[in-house]
Amino acid sequence: MGLYLQRRFHDTKDILYLSLENRRITKNTTDENFEGRIQITPEQQRSDGCSFTLVLSMLGFEDTDLYYCKWIYFASNTKARGKLSSRGTIIIVREKIPEEQCGFHFMDLILITLSVIAFTIIFFLTIGELIMRCKRTTCVKMTCRKLLLLSELRLWTSGRNGWISRLHYGLGVFVYLILPADSTGVSGRGKASFSSCCPKVCIVGGGPAGFYTAQHLIKARQDVEVDIYERLPVPFGLVRFGVAPDHPEVKNVINTFTQTAKHPRCSFYGNVNVGKDVSVEELQQAYHAVVLSYGAEGNRSMGVPGEDLAGVHSAKDFVGWYNGQPSCRELRPDLSCETAVILGQGNVALDVARVLLCPVDILKKTDITRPALEALAESQVRRVLIIGRRGPAQVACTIKELREMVTLPGTRPEMVAADFEGVTEGLKDLPRPRKRLTELMLKTALEIPGEKEQERRNKASRIWGFRFFRSPVEVLADPDRNRTAGIRLAVNKLEGSGEAARAVLTGEVEDVTCGLVISSIGYKSLPIDPSVPFDSSKAIVPNIMGRVQQAAGVYCSGWLKTGPTGVIATTMNNSFDTARSLVEDMDSGILDVSAGKPGSQSISTLLEKRGVKPVTFSGWEKIDNEEMRRGEANGKPREKLLTVEEMLQVART
Repeated sequence: MGLYLQRRFHDTKDILYLSLENRRITKNTTDENFEGRIQITPEQQRSDGCSFTLVLSMLGFEDTDLYYCKWIYFASNTKARGKLSSRGTIIIVREKIPEEQCGFHFMDLILITLSVIAFTIIFFLTIGELIMRCKRTTCVKMTCRKLLLLSELRLWTSGRNGWISRLHYGLGVFVYLILPADSTGVSGRGKASFSSCCPKVCIVGGGPAGFYTAQHLIKARQDVEVDIYERLPVPFGLVRFGVAPDHPEVKNVINTFTQTAKHPRCSFYGNVNVGKDVSVEELQQAYHAVVLSYGAEGNRSMGVPGEDLAGVHSAKDFVGWYNGQPSCRELRPDLSCETAVILGQGNVALDVARVLLCPVDILKKTDITRPALEALAESQVRRVLIIGRRGPAQVACTIKELREMVTLPGTRPEMVAADFEGVTEGLKDLPRPRKRLTELMLKTALEIPGEKEQERRNKASRIWGFRFFRSPVEVLADPDRNRTAGIRLAVNKLEGSGEAARAVLTGEVEDVTCGLVISSIGYKSLPIDPSVPFDSSKAIVPNIMGRVQQAAGVYCSGWLKTGPTGVIATTMNNSFDTARSLVEDMDSGILDVSAGKPGSQSISTLLEKRGVKPVTFSGWEKIDNEEMRRGEANGKPREKLLTVEEMLQVART
């Protein structure tokens, strides 16, 4: 048996039927206009049948207030109507009186309109009050055209009371915000830039530290304006040039940086070399604060004979080569040798090892550069040794990178069991992250693998392994003294335990034959300008919580602040701390932001006179689109442009 519900008026089209079987109710809406608008609510079971309530909701003007229920017998499998049916029941649905049921609610619309108008007036009154308070402290400097717009409004409100005056200022800001730059006769970044009451901050460096600092500043203060200056035409620093190509998930942070760059109070200026195109002192004159976040562009030297031989490279340059760093485009490492040695056991060292041994079929689906992919496809490197001066309990990599090495297709680990003596006994005293990392090393080095893993290792054609308690003494040359033939390593022992353990020479040495040596012992920052203090021994700018010592109004964040340590999340916290220090100084008055500063306007004028043409974020987006277009043609996420000249050409088209 079933129940059909029809409209009584308009037409008699069925809008719903219920199937009642075994005291269960199944609903089917046959008219799409009533989809989701009719609900069936079962009630307490009755001994003589089912009890339920029909609920009609979201009635529109087209609905009638009368519906007709008709009980009809039908076949449950075909839903075909039977010949027997009951008399109908009228359902009356009314909200007020019948005349208002389908009437047009003019009064409601009037009330809604008045509410919107009232909210708009309150909003502009609030904006006007904020601007008037700002004007009490400093004189607002605007362009002539915008002064004219506000003056016209001022004439209209002259002689009126205070609240109208506030509304006048609010509307003035509204006009300023909605008019495009060209309609006001002003070129600029299209922002409400009241130069005197908006603190202006300049950030030097468009990498993670710079963007995280900008992000926090913009969120912490609603009036601050931030300009980011970057030496290259492209942003994102080590996220673009340092993260391994087979780690695309790490690069997702670019999405956050892009949101920051597109914020109305943030601007990006690429292709500006601070220290060369413009000095830090000139930036200080134009901005209330200058934040140095340009990272660590230098390499730490091994300080051993032979490190200048062909076949010796820094990890920074090698990573830059396969990631498309323009300055590393000419590297061309010789991969014709069988064994490569990497000095250092941090994440960068493992990235390099993984790229050297990774199957090309995997790499060709990443954003690795074409020259690097072609060179790696012809590589003869079959064995990579990763050297550390201390022991297994002190390696600097994370478990994620180690796990990737352990499971890298086509490779098998090769360790020295003696390096792990006594490590198991010390596991109980290690912090949990370090303990898990060390346990994975122990398992990889000492445990007999399962059948499946053993089969995988037997098929492997490439080998990798850690070598502990070793320090470089000399890079050995071939007989012609032209290139690398091996490396001499000093054998160490540890004094102390845990992170504080120190490597001490034993007097023993051993030679390892290899044709490629990559030094991954750390990056270092370089001084940018004579006016900025710099600690050469630590390769950082001396600072307290990001405040540069003996340089008022100058701050630093990222590796320039702490040295090259940690991962991207570490840099984020580091940069947020610097931004907090800067905001505290603004709020407390230590950093004077009451006087007007020209910001990017004066810097743009200087750069134009010096023939420097900055690349804006929209210019970067053109580069981005072109790289993705080229990558799509090759089955890759992107094909990076490798020269500054080509980047500039695309950005300016």
